[in-house]
Amino acid sequence: MVRLVLVSSDIQIIDNFCRLAQALAIHVETCCDSDSAMRKLCHEKFEGVVLDLNVDGGADLLKRIRALTSNKSAVSFAILPSCHERGERFFTPANFVLERPLQTAVIFRVLKAAYPLLVHEKRRYFRYPVQVSVFVMRGSSPEFVVPSLNLSAAGICLNSSTPMQVGDRLRLRLQLPGDSEFLNLTGDVCWSESMGRVGIQFSGLTHKVRETLQRWLGERLEETLSQSEGMSVVPAPGVR
Repeated sequence: MVRLVLVSSDIQIIDNFCRLAQALAIHVETCCDSDSAMRKLCHEKFEGVVLDLNVDGGADLLKRIRALTSNKSAVSFAILPSCHERGERFFTPANFVLERPLQTAVIFRVLKAAYPLLVHEKRRYFRYPVQVSVFVMRGSSPEFVVPSLNLSAAGICLNSSTPMQVGDRLRLRLQLPGDSEFLNLTGDVCWSESMGRVGIQFSGLTHKVRETLQRWLGERLEETLSQSEGMSVVPAPGVR
């Protein structure tokens, strides 16, 4: 499901966005101040950020988001202060701008227009939970088998009883569910936990392997979004 974080302390704005986003199968998490929003954005990935610029620090938050690794390309929405509060001219680098007083139909149209961009952002970071046997080789050591936990176009998470160190270069073989051929991949251990979870970042993938991964993950993403949307987008109550 596509996820937005909404930064606002206005109950009416929060209620309207949550209700309208739900009609588009968009999940909204709310923060009432910029500090709590920044903490959330530092630890979680969101496809979009809605900033009420009436919130203290709201105007600076967008600049700070662009410095974050995981959310720097999130689709941004700015809710401008009222005319008398912002003066005649007001600039924001947000992708979408909403003016007060907010109209329900306008919010819905903006969210609907932004939806393809949100899905595109989701696709870039989409990680699919999948358990398959992964054949692993490290250096000249014999090949061993570990189960996967999830997979993305950029890497894979394994649940390994064999200790691995950050920086280890690995060769991997795995078969995607529904595919008959094995994929041959290389990657580096980028993080490792004492409980056995290991994160592998792919490197040096061939065009064919990258294309196969993106195709398979794209199909899984479409299935996930279709389930969330109920196969169709329905107008929110009160929207025409």
